[in-house]
Amino acid sequence: MNKGEACRRVLGELPQWFGNPAALENYVREVEELPAFGSYVQDKLVGFASLMHHTRDHTELHVMGVSPAFHRMGIGRKLVEHLAEAARRYGAVYLSVKTLSSASPDTFYARTRAFYVSCGFTDFEEFPTLWGSHAPCLMMMRLLRG
Repeated sequence: MNKGEACRRVLGELPQWFGNPAALENYVREVEELPAFGSYVQDKLVGFASLMHHTRDHTELHVMGVSPAFHRMGIGRKLVEHLAEAARRYGAVYLSVKTLSSASPDTFYARTRAFYVSCGFTDFEEFPTLWGSHAPCLMMMRLLRG
């Protein structure tokens, strides 16, 4: 299975986060050119994540998802730690992630933000119109060395 198919398989199970078909297909295309990682349980793909290197010091967790049946089992946390280690090997000092900000009442993204905080990310900058006024963006940042 190629990276795009893996991305589509996992994110397709998460319509509360990735329900916009055009955005999902954009991720599927983008990950083909990016470092990507999968998590497996008994040979079944249950998690997917990719990185985007922006500068020598900054790498972004570009997209990540874990199949709903495997939420709260540590798979997402292990993926984040694997991505952080890959970013460190690249030489990055910071790992960022963009998500829907708390200006949106979306409860699924409230869980997402809490997850990233538990993984060591902190709110860094809000972009109210980056994804359109209906979807305020929050960039969160994690220091990789210190």
